[in-house]
Amino acid sequence: KSIILQTIKPYRWLILSAIVALLIYSSTMLTLPYLMKIVIDEIILSKDPQKDPYKLLMMVIGGYIVIYSIRMIFFYVSHFLTYYVSQKILFDIRKKLFQHLQRLSISFYHRYRTGKLISNVISDVATLQEMISTTMITVAVNVVLIVLYMITLFAINWKLAFICLSVTPFHFYNFLYFKKKILS
Repeated sequence: KSIILQTIKPYRWLILSAIVALLIYSSTMLTLPYLMKIVIDEIILSKDPQKDPYKLLMMVIGGYIVIYSIRMIFFYVSHFLTYYVSQKILFDIRKKLFQHLQRLSISFYHRYRTGKLISNVISDVATLQEMISTTMITVAVNVVLIVLYMITLFAINWKLAFICLSVTPFHFYNFLYFKKKILS
């Protein structure tokens, strides 16, 4: 088993909770365009004199406030749990590294400079921390949003969704083309 998987295992429920909070946070974003549709169709473009546009507008504004409140709560929960778990995992990794360094023989420390060794351990753990706490959160949020947007697109109009997806290969080709240009 990998040392990373062994270190993550005790925190699997917190990680799952962070993922659920992240899903709820991301999915609430999809309700906002529907509220905008109500504003445009039922308030701005409505010709029905029986409807009270101000009452409906106040309900939509209340909906926006509720949705943004829910979003901010789950944003806080997901980011708090993610950073908390990442700090606990990094603490456990540092502890295991320190225990390993203590078990090394004295002759090892005679061959390698202690300052360089400690510097390498600190910079490697800092790089791991950056990867876990920043990169993984960003990637997770973006992947969840892409999947939710695709599901919403197909639910609204599958023909339009296929048209939108038809340009995706061109984006990948464009990305790979410019990546080659930059790296060469």
